[in-house]
Amino acid sequence: MGGYEYREIFIMARTKPRGKQQTISLVGGDYLPHLKTRYEQDIIRKARVRTSNLLGLIGMVFIQGATLPSLVSVVLYGGTPPPLTLLVGVFVGLCFYQARAIRNLKYEWVYACGNTIGLTSNFILILYSLA
Repeated sequence: MGGYEYREIFIMARTKPRGKQQTISLVGGDYLPHLKTRYEQDIIRKARVRTSNLLGLIGMVFIQGATLPSLVSVVLYGGTPPPLTLLVGVFVGLCFYQARAIRNLKYEWVYACGNTIGLTSNFILILYSLA
């Protein structure tokens, strides 16, 4: 790994006080404790991404689960859809969120999935509301 696997930093310095040569060494992992190897940085970064994606998925389940009763009521039982202004406002907002998620799809795939579900369900409710 190109020497990045070692935590200790060894510094050897030679000084000449009053004509004598003396070796001074600073050794230890606590000399620069804030430095981490690239391997450790990759592990931390991947763990953060995994946690962020998991939190996004949990949020998506709750948000899409909140709209599910309205969708089931309207589509299966002929219930009254929410006001059209609410549906259109949410739909337009989701379009902007979806555009941002698609631009960063590599990192925001969770939000792209959630927005697709939201756009689909809101579009169905808008169609039922207009009918």
